[in-house]
Amino acid sequence: MPDVDSVDWDVVVSCLPPAMRNLEASAVPVIANALRERLDAGWEPEKLYATLAGNALPRQVDNLPGLVAYRIRTIPINPPRRSPRRTVKAEAPAEPAGAVVVPLALRKRAEARSARSPDAGKPLSWWIERFPGTVPVGEGEGGPE
Repeated sequence: MPDVDSVDWDVVVSCLPPAMRNLEASAVPVIANALRERLDAGWEPEKLYATLAGNALPRQVDNLPGLVAYRIRTIPINPPRRSPRRTVKAEAPAEPAGAVVVPLALRKRAEARSARSPDAGKPLSWWIERFPGTVPVGEGEGGPE
């Protein structure tokens, strides 16, 4: 591309997927300026590239520069701000050291089997859905059957 400013072309190459780079020389400065406006506002080239690459081009494009310019205009000038992640420590239930724990669903199913309940024959998924979580196995108690 002999008539294209190398600075503009560098911006185009760093921000556009290859399928969108087949531009006429006259369109490169317009496209580069639109990209540069977003870069100056804080966008990273990789994020612009990923955003534009996430929407595949149609099979036939009559006006590629117009389509590329339109897609760039649909990207907000200021990048989305991410709020800092807040890590919340999940408090583990207090269990004695070395305690054996079993899923509550298995415990309840074992109790139903012992009591010959009609629910004793239900599938394990039914029990897990109704009784999530775990319980410690106390002394003298066996595990689930």
